Amino acid sequence: MKDKSKLTQMLLLIAYLILGIFSTGRWSFFLAAWVGPVIGLRYIHQAKKGFTSYLLLALATYISLIISWNGAMPMPPVMQYGFFLVTAAIGALPFLVDRWLIRRINKNKGSVPTWTIFLFPLMTTAVEFFSTGGGPLGTFGASAYSQSGFLPIMQLSSIFGLWIIPFLIGWFASTVNRLWEADFKITAKKMEVVPFAAVMLVALVFGSVRPVTVQNDELTVNIAGISLKSINIVDLMQAVNNGDTETFMADSGVLRKSYLDEAEALAKSGNQIVVLPEGAGLGYAEDVEAFLEAGKVLADEHDIYFVMPTFSLDSTGENSAVNAVHVIDPDGEIVLEHIKYGGNEFEGSVEGSGQLQAIETPYGTLSAVICWDADFPATVAQAGAQDVELLIIPANDWYAIRDIHAGMSVFRAIENGTAIFRQTSNGVSLAADAYGRTINRVDGFEMDNVQKVELDLYSLDTLYPQLGDLFGLVSMIGFVVILVVSLVAGRKRKEKTE
Repeated sequence: MKDKSKLTQMLLLIAYLILGIFSTGRWSFFLAAWVGPVIGLRYIHQAKKGFTSYLLLALATYISLIISWNGAMPMPPVMQYGFFLVTAAIGALPFLVDRWLIRRINKNKGSVPTWTIFLFPLMTTAVEFFSTGGGPLGTFGASAYSQSGFLPIMQLSSIFGLWIIPFLIGWFASTVNRLWEADFKITAKKMEVVPFAAVMLVALVFGSVRPVTVQNDELTVNIAGISLKSINIVDLMQAVNNGDTETFMADSGVLRKSYLDEAEALAKSGNQIVVLPEGAGLGYAEDVEAFLEAGKVLADEHDIYFVMPTFSLDSTGENSAVNAVHVIDPDGEIVLEHIKYGGNEFEGSVEGSGQLQAIETPYGTLSAVICWDADFPATVAQAGAQDVELLIIPANDWYAIRDIHAGMSVFRAIENGTAIFRQTSNGVSLAADAYGRTINRVDGFEMDNVQKVELDLYSLDTLYPQLGDLFGLVSMIGFVVILVVSLVAGRKRKEKTE
């Protein structure tokens, strides 16, 4: 029997808000992301006034976003509040639409068609795809990242990308709510329960078995990275903004020399690839050129591949900065140059082409992107299409996003069947294999951010580079189709009773 008391509704709303805090952002827990939508659907379907309950759900979503993403968004606080307001209003819409359509179809006490169970999952996926599929933030904040660390579900991204995850979560919510309405009598709702249970069983078996697949002919590489705490890049850029050129030149010179010294030490200790973090080569254009020349000599002398990120400023201030990563081979030649294409609007740098380069090495095919670039899965899919064995990601984060951003990058490994090596200033550095299993993790806020890893490299064939974001697009189209069918079905049912 449905309990529609005000107390029950209030408890459901509070539970939804609390689960929302732990469904995304800084304290994300995979299970909360599955339970939250269940509570949200139950709340709005039991409410007497649909639009009022929608507004309260949106408010609860808004509060949970502010709390869970506190300090983690790359924008001023005032802008964040406005952004979250829009995000919350859009994010709560699937609950309202699901209630409205179900009641419209069932207006005259007829049975609700089984296929309407897909209204909510299709719309949640469509909203997710629309809001995070192609904006300047990339997929930053996508609900699929709530499953970071839950490998069986993460493996599904190797086929359908991120978008399969909100679909399954939405389908779970719809299924549980149908059961809830039937007092959890499975026999009464077996047509809704059995298909979902079968799909989830297959998904979990696939996701559990895939990471233990035995690989043959593995390549192994000794790779190391270093991130220094001695000089903060943000402080250096503040000196530039304040017009303190003398301080900037002196401190950035110390930074560059320190990185070259540390890189040489890592090269001498037997590492075959040495990686620096984003912005390690910060300076004016002429200083950056000298930094790269020194890197060429170092790579040649020690027979290593040297990954050197640079942030080149125009001393005249007329041109935008260039945020790039360069890979130097053991002959001292630059064999890869990549300009950052993600987040340029926020850091004021030149926007790269978004074309990933790949080079052949004795350790397999190697490619590199920079920090925010890895938040654009459709672009990084070029790595999978080129059978890249190792994707290197120099990055620079801040405390609030250290786990969020590192976890997001692991999905790129799974989607493209490539190992990743992420070297990060002010954040979490990690190495993961092509199945997304973390081989090494270093929190730069807890210890010196040095990684030394013997990494097995192999390229897995995955479907995502071929399918791309097709699942997200199909979900948008599927929702429009099922919306039209629902409206027509509701009208026909009404006409029959008149």
